[in-house]
Amino acid sequence: MPLEDILSTIRRRAEETAKEILSDAEARAKARIEAARAEAEERAAGILSVAEAEAAKIEATAKTRAAARQRQAVLREKQALIEGAFLKAREALSSMPAEEYRQLILESLARAAQGSETVVFGAEDRERLGTGFEAELGRRLSSLGKSTAVKTEFAEGSLGGGYILTSGGVSLNSTFPALLKRFEDELEIEVARILFGEGS
Repeated sequence: MPLEDILSTIRRRAEETAKEILSDAEARAKARIEAARAEAEERAAGILSVAEAEAAKIEATAKTRAAARQRQAVLREKQALIEGAFLKAREALSSMPAEEYRQLILESLARAAQGSETVVFGAEDRERLGTGFEAELGRRLSSLGKSTAVKTEFAEGSLGGGYILTSGGVSLNSTFPALLKRFEDELEIEVARILFGEGS
């Protein structure tokens, strides 16, 4: 089911819940107004206006609560969708064919490296990148007019895909887990901004 259809279903359900809450609040407010009218006939006309003001407060509170519940339901669903999308992205990256992975890394390094850095890969990448990787990277860097003095190293453990580019004590963490975390954080901030109207 497409994301828009899921979000549409969530909005519809949230609106139905909000309508039920409003309907209940309106029924309660109406009941109070009727009770106040009966009492007003017996006691005084002034009681009615007090009851109507109270009913308006109840209705306003109910509307506020209904809107908050609707926003919370949408937020929960969007967060679940975001988590699901990033889980699928992690799975797709970890199961990427070796040649596709190799080309992705070569393209990324050709953009990011200046040519004199050290590139650290996870232990699992030694086989995945294959022989001739360093030479191919050198050719790509050379074609871009960059130095070809890049050194490659392999960590003892897994980095989860991707690489860490280091030069002079500065590191650029382009491992898949780090990149996905950054994207996820940015997306959560954007979703929160949209839902809560910050900056709009």
